[in-house]
Amino acid sequence: MKKQIPIFIAGAKSFREQRVALKAMANDLNTEFTEQKKNAVLYMCSYDNFGDHQEEYNQFIADVADLVIFVLDGSIGTHTEEEFRLAVSEFKKDKVPQVYVFLKEFKEHTEQIQKIEGLLEEAFGPHFYYISYATNEELCSKAKDRILQYVNQYQHRINLIRRGIAAAVVVLLMLASFFTAFVLNRVNQYEPEPMLVFAGGGSAASYLDSIYDYDVIQNTKEQKSVFINMPSGDSYSLLTDWILEHSNTDNIKDGNNFFFPISLSASKAKPEDFTKNLKSDTVLTNKGIVLAYFMGYDTLSVSFYDPKGTRFQSLQDSTTITVEELKSLLRNDPTLTFFTTRDNSGTYVTYLNILDSLFIKEKDKLKATRQIFYKEDSMKDLKNNPGYIVLGSNFYQHSDWNYQREEYPKNYRKRYVVDSLGNIMKKAVFIYMPAWIKTVDDYNIPENAKRFIHDVDDTLELDLKIKNQVNPVVIHYIKKEPEER
Repeated sequence: MKKQIPIFIAGAKSFREQRVALKAMANDLNTEFTEQKKNAVLYMCSYDNFGDHQEEYNQFIADVADLVIFVLDGSIGTHTEEEFRLAVSEFKKDKVPQVYVFLKEFKEHTEQIQKIEGLLEEAFGPHFYYISYATNEELCSKAKDRILQYVNQYQHRINLIRRGIAAAVVVLLMLASFFTAFVLNRVNQYEPEPMLVFAGGGSAASYLDSIYDYDVIQNTKEQKSVFINMPSGDSYSLLTDWILEHSNTDNIKDGNNFFFPISLSASKAKPEDFTKNLKSDTVLTNKGIVLAYFMGYDTLSVSFYDPKGTRFQSLQDSTTITVEELKSLLRNDPTLTFFTTRDNSGTYVTYLNILDSLFIKEKDKLKATRQIFYKEDSMKDLKNNPGYIVLGSNFYQHSDWNYQREEYPKNYRKRYVVDSLGNIMKKAVFIYMPAWIKTVDDYNIPENAKRFIHDVDDTLELDLKIKNQVNPVVIHYIKKEPEER
């Protein structure tokens, strides 16, 4: 049984060099594991996979990670401290994740060092320990030792299980050969299924729930699943990393992986979204591809709040707003606040495109103030604001918006964004998931992921025998977006 071991690297986001070095070390270890036929594969996640979204870190640590590696350089930030307390709390409850703290060698016993030691003592008692390191090479070497200890312990447990099974088989053979054959057949049929990790934007998740009746947040159809809300662009890297962890010789059977990532995206991905950090496309396509399922379209809708009911007079009697009208408001009103989703989200990228990259190219002309609406932010304190706009969509609005709209119905307006011809603007909504190479021209995905796709579309036949060796593809569309007429 091959176990995928998710590892989270925690620490200051400026420690990019350390994260890159640790991930390179993990890739080397995976190559060694394959050569040694060890039943484990490492999967490392870090700030680079999630961006500035603390709740996603916390959810990965609490629900997915087996190991959490803290890399500290003489101090600890608020967010890293939060991650440490969470990891320790989860470990004390469930004995997972294992927590390793790597602290760079120091000469002066500063207040920050004392704070770190205090946290360690609070977590592990007076006999706490941390692992010191002087260079990145030493950090990787010592981290490798701890990871190998963990993997070897897992391997030892597997070997004990195998010995026990072997002994039982001998006894059973002595008792009755036919009974032995029956038991072995039943044992071989059972394979624990991986956890489905749904990652992506709120509008795509809401669209999937509303249109296809599949709720990834409260998933009653696949109990072994979790939803991590993150910008859809960030979720693509989870699929790329997952594919790269598997080699052509792994012979991985369905269900032998700890988790399987599925990206829910409110934008149409390009091949470079999955390969931009790789030397060539073939680095990915030699191991697998990304499957894309087009769900439909989400229309763009802009919501206005005006406490006095007089600010947006020109829009009072309209159900739409043109792109040019929206640009004019953002350019000309310095008292206006406008809320968007996060930088790498499908909704934000769509607005960025239709507004001619207004937020980037014309910052000197942009008068309105941009803020992010998301669960960490609050719009409740804006009741006395001269007015604000929410750049959202039909399937994605900030939760506070709905509450305030019910409380002050006359002060709120919702308008659909239209182009110069009066066509309502829209964004495509997709499901993306990885498929790894099973044989030369055959790809495979876990059974519970197939069930998910079948629940979404019971007419879909997943024929994954894609002969793409001559012209490698990164994205294979199992349901395409219809062509514009």
